Amino acid sequence: MFLTVLSKAGSALFDNLPIIFAVGCAIGMAKKKEVAALSAVIAYFTMNAAVNAMLVNSGQILDDGSIADFVLQGTITSSVGIQTLQMGVFGGILVGLGVAALHNRFYKIELPSALAFSAAAVLSRSSARLYMYWWASVCSLRGRWFRTESMRLADW
Repeated sequence: MFLTVLSKAGSALFDNLPIIFAVGCAIGMAKKKEVAALSAVIAYFTMNAAVNAMLVNSGQILDDGSIADFVLQGTITSSVGIQTLQMGVFGGILVGLGVAALHNRFYKIELPSALAFSAAAVLSRSSARLYMYWWASVCSLRGRWFRTESMRLADW
């Protein structure tokens, strides 16, 4: 019983390593740590949701939530409850570094007073979300390329 609890606790940590790395990279590289950490979490969820939508639109994830037969096993996984491409810790690191770069670029921007309620933080999070939409499209194309190239290598 004790070992089961220990196993589940360790599994919870290792299953969520990508988001931990996303937040850790953003905190480590950004000027204002707390805003970057929140932006990293938002960007990580946004990236996974956008990749999921692209997988559903391309027919790789069916309407009932199951994975299509033509998709290679292991390329689609569940991350924080969202079916997405298996990017692992690398995806979290890319999110964290991307958020930190965008945050450091935009955190000093001052908007007009009508829009100035935490303007820099909002702009930082918004730019991070746009980056994640872009990265999701890149991942979707990478997944299509990887599937065709790996099948070609398997035939070889």
